[in-house]
Amino acid sequence: MRSLTTDKDYTFWGRGVSQGHSDACRRIEGVLDARQYTVPVPEAVEKVRNGENPELTTRQKHTRVAYVVAKEGADKARIEKEIKEMPNYFADYDTTVLVVYSRWSDPWNESDIIECWNFIIFISSDLSISNTSGGI
Repeated sequence: MRSLTTDKDYTFWGRGVSQGHSDACRRIEGVLDARQYTVPVPEAVEKVRNGENPELTTRQKHTRVAYVVAKEGADKARIEKEIKEMPNYFADYDTTVLVVYSRWSDPWNESDIIECWNFIIFISSDLSISNTSGGI
């Protein structure tokens, strides 16, 4: 029997889209649209499932992956840096940012955005994104 004073609580989110984090990415100058995925770190989940009761930092529990559609000519490096350093959203996580330029200037043109997201899904389908801090 375990004591309530020695047990730890663990919360893992995802793998899935975070609406709030996606919105935070979209607020950056030069970003037309963005989706951010929260991904649990498999090794951390496994340790908890095995009853190891590990001490885990925020960075050790989850990674973040942001897919960003930028306006043509926007500074990709600046966008990536702003996302990775954003306090309360990304700074405490290993974050991968994939930025592609859009040839379209109207973020509300649904057919253009759908075509752009289909492209992102296509180019990222073979990427193995796990616990990484580097950009793609």
